Amino acid sequence: MGIKNEKERAVDRQLHIKEVGFRYNWNDVMASIALKQLDHLELDNRRRKQIAERYLSELSDTKSAYLPRYKSDRNSSYFFVPLFFDRRDDLARKLYRRGIRSKVYFRRLDAYYDCNSERLPNADWYGRHELTLPINVCITDEEIDYILKTIRSGW
Repeated sequence: MGIKNEKERAVDRQLHIKEVGFRYNWNDVMASIALKQLDHLELDNRRRKQIAERYLSELSDTKSAYLPRYKSDRNSSYFFVPLFFDRRDDLARKLYRRGIRSKVYFRRLDAYYDCNSERLPNADWYGRHELTLPINVCITDEEIDYILKTIRSGW
C-alpha cells in the first residue's frame, strides 16, 4: 500500500511512505477469537440476511428512501446494509434521540486530506445519503419493529 517494496527499502533502511494507509497487525489472542467465531459464521450470516431482507422489504415503499438491490446469483455476509435516505442526517438524529444507533460507513476520504479532489457526483451522492441501520445478530425482532416504526413515522 503506502510503503515501497522491500528491495527499495533495503537500500537505505528507511521507510518511504508514498500514501496514507492502514496497518493491521493481529496478535495471537485476536486471531484465536476470530478463528472461534468461524464456528458461528453460517448462522450469523443467515440472521443478518433475515434482518437485511426485513429492512429492505418493509422500507421499500418509504418515501425518500433508496434501497440497494442484491443479485440472486451472489452471496453477502450482510455485515452492513447501506440504505440511502433524503435528509439522511435528520433521520440519523431522530434515530439517535430514540436510542437507535445508525452509522454512516462511507464518506469521501479525500476531503480529509490536502489533495486535489475530483468532482465525483456518484461518490458525493453516496456520501450524502448512505446510512446503515443496526444489523447485529443479537438484535431482536421487537427491536427491528421499533426501528422500522421510527423510520416510517417520518423525519
